[in-house]
Amino acid sequence: MHQSGRPDAGFPSSLVPVAARIEERIRDLLDGELARWRAVDPALAEPLTTLRAFVDAGGKRLRPAFCHCAFIGAGGDPQDKAAIDAGAALELVHTFALLHDDVMDGSDRRRGVDAVHHDFALRHERHGGRGEARRYGEGIAILVGDFAFVYADQLMRDAPGAALDIFDELRIELCVGQSLDLMGTAAASTDAELAHRIARFKSGKYTVERPLHLGAALAGRLDARSVTSRQPESRWATTCAKENPRRSLRSRRRVPRQQINKRSRAWVRPTSRPRMSKQSKTCSSAPARATKSSSTSHTSYATPALRSRRRRSPTKPATCSINSPSTSRGAIDDRTRNLGRRA
Repeated sequence: MHQSGRPDAGFPSSLVPVAARIEERIRDLLDGELARWRAVDPALAEPLTTLRAFVDAGGKRLRPAFCHCAFIGAGGDPQDKAAIDAGAALELVHTFALLHDDVMDGSDRRRGVDAVHHDFALRHERHGGRGEARRYGEGIAILVGDFAFVYADQLMRDAPGAALDIFDELRIELCVGQSLDLMGTAAASTDAELAHRIARFKSGKYTVERPLHLGAALAGRLDARSVTSRQPESRWATTCAKENPRRSLRSRRRVPRQQINKRSRAWVRPTSRPRMSKQSKTCSSAPARATKSSSTSHTSYATPALRSRRRRSPTKPATCSINSPSTSRGAIDDRTRNLGRRA
């Protein structure tokens, strides 16, 4: 493994061949892209050559090493191309992060040489370029990092869905940690809990935890319950909701009390009019108008629906008067027939 920038960086001897295969995979990818875009415009060779030199400058390859260990430990084949591609993708994501981090922090040195943004700013000054040298150098460094980010995606193109989910989480958490770091620095925060959170997302999960998850996912041995850090909209919470649909239904929709049957708890279609009583059916053809009853002093409404809902006193039952214009023809004939029998 080539480590010109960091010759003293420790690395397990058993994993040196793995690191060499990952570096070779990245070099083959970048050489092909360099030949492709140099044919379009020779100037495009400069950012790609810079990216290749940055990867070759050194590094401990910790993330690919953790990914490889988890993959082998979960029963994966050491010669599997998917594990090598995933390790190369992790190293390119790390390259992207370092290039952007140097711009954000204003660091002039990286791995014993000039940082990319500082190197291109110096080139701009030497050649008397137009515009501000600092902005030119930072712009080129950001683009070189973007190249690395896109090539990492290409390497993960054939990975299984679970591995892609882990790869997405790793990159999101990296951005979360960096955002907290920048905002905490600007606020001059001394909060120990914030410092712990930054170290967890920016270093712990990004360097160790997610590469281990990625290796297990590539081998098909990932435990989904310990994967996501999204709360509460996690994929694991969604899985639990699918396993318990009754709970998820109650959490999503509140049903009005009057629309639920108290005994069976079943859904009841709400009706637009109340149930009619037998007494109201007698006067079902009555027009909706108010009339004065001879036996009562209050106004009696002839609407059947309203009659059925009114509380009636047991001493004064509601009856259809023979003199009422709302009484039907059949009811008048019945009353006349009964009066004749009494006589």
